[in-house]
Amino acid sequence: MKINRHGHRNLEQLQRYLEVSDEQVLGAVSALSMLSPVGQVVKRSFNDLSTPESIRVQTKHD
Repeated sequence: MKINRHGHRNLEQLQRYLEVSDEQVLGAVSALSMLSPVGQVVKRSFNDLSTPESIRVQTKHD
């Protein structure tokens, strides 16, 4: 019996191994949805101190 380099005996066994259920897809989508931006995202800006002061953009911090 020949086993390929991935440890599967044939393409049918490999296909069964790679199959993804609907529940797995829904779980992945649910987890990824928690990473989506919500509302206003606040990013702080920092001046590069190597930039001459005369051309720096003034940043507003809370």
